[in-house]
Amino acid sequence: MNGKIIVPALIACAAVGAVCATEYELKWDTGVPGASLVCINVGLGFWWGNDFDVSTLNTRYLDRIKINSSPVLENGQWDGFRIAIWDIRSVPAGIIWPTSGVPRFVKGRGEGYNVWCEFDVGWTLPPGVNTFVAAQEQFFIPPHCDPFIFDDDNVREPHTWFKGPKDPWVNQSLHGHTLMLRVIMKGEVSVEPTSIGRVKALYR
Repeated sequence: MNGKIIVPALIACAAVGAVCATEYELKWDTGVPGASLVCINVGLGFWWGNDFDVSTLNTRYLDRIKINSSPVLENGQWDGFRIAIWDIRSVPAGIIWPTSGVPRFVKGRGEGYNVWCEFDVGWTLPPGVNTFVAAQEQFFIPPHCDPFIFDDDNVREPHTWFKGPKDPWVNQSLHGHTLMLRVIMKGEVSVEPTSIGRVKALYR
């Protein structure tokens, strides 16, 4: 089960019994950058990701992936990378989003060493799939690539995964540091007097 979740205030919803849209930002990182990484000799096929479990949420709609990266490293501009949702329960592991099986190429926006970028997914998890790995692929070879960013906590959380170009996924952190990649789920909550407290208590 996810250990950390951000539940923003329910949107425009004050009346008891009303049904309101809300977002769940699932995360494992501390929010403070601590390390960056690029693979020197390989770009395409070099993946890092985090696993997530949505079995206790009231939604299966994955709205966005949120990634911390940087245009400063390695060459002062955004070069782009690819993102995908993986089902690593199967052997071999497979991409379940995009549904074509081809990772989506994206480019970040913003300036600075550590920039949070959000990328639209807009997809509902298939029936029976409650756990998945949301992942980022380096894609290009340095210096024409954007780095993976890991948090400042070197006490290993067992939720970061790595995959090389010809390798299976392995449960592995960067010297204990967790990848700064999150997912944002979107759903509806029927508001009763204790609803907000119950939702927050799931993950705290």
